[in-house]
Amino acid sequence: MAGIHRTCPYIPSGRSTPPLPLSIECTSADEANLVMQALRNVLDPILPEPSTRELASVLSTSPLIQNLLNDENQEGFYAVVVGCPPGVHRTEQGAIQAGASFSWPKWKRTDTLCDALVYMVVKGNEAQLPPVVIQVPTACPREPDIDDLNDLFESVVHVEPPGPSAHVTNSPGRASPIIYTHVRSLRGIIESRYVYSIDAATHTRALTLGTPAARYLTAHGYMREAIDRIIRARNRASSDHEFALCLSQHGLAVAEGLYLWHLIQLR
Repeated sequence: MAGIHRTCPYIPSGRSTPPLPLSIECTSADEANLVMQALRNVLDPILPEPSTRELASVLSTSPLIQNLLNDENQEGFYAVVVGCPPGVHRTEQGAIQAGASFSWPKWKRTDTLCDALVYMVVKGNEAQLPPVVIQVPTACPREPDIDDLNDLFESVVHVEPPGPSAHVTNSPGRASPIIYTHVRSLRGIIESRYVYSIDAATHTRALTLGTPAARYLTAHGYMREAIDRIIRARNRASSDHEFALCLSQHGLAVAEGLYLWHLIQLR
């Protein structure tokens, strides 16, 4: 089904449907070719079995997708999750017509094609949207030095002098700047967590690769989908280089793949 079509092929809609395939309305053949090429460049490394979370992460962090068609449409994009046809429409009227025959149509206007694609992938489930990183401007453009870091630490953590009641407390209403763990796909860090959080089921799954590898993957916060892909690569590969190259197609650095193979052999 992947390709450029003059009329939209049938694609079922609704939250229970898989994230792919999805349709994107284009205004010309040249635009369609541009979109198709961009998506192939970004998605081919994670096909054919990407998870919803992996798809959303890859699309939302790709500079190529973030800038795709940004200068082409001032009206925005309309992600129709429940409608016929579902997909990314280019006008509000098109989105309304797509949902006209549904009792509970679901669509959303976005400013960019990137946001529309991510919304389609998660089927309109806001809880599954990738976290938005907001950079807060600082009045001090210089690089922070050790005094800045000390001031930050002291403003968040208060250490009382040694004594019978000495203890460490966090300032009320202030989040600790210390990261407990990252959450990773094979392509890199997706989010950071500031509290103790270990997924026992994911760790148990990682133990399939042996204790050293499981500890490494758990400490680095690799998701279940990433671990499953690593296990499949281990089962297929006959050498460290074959293993590393297989995972490199999904975003893992070759050097890390070689090291991970070594850990697996220590089981």
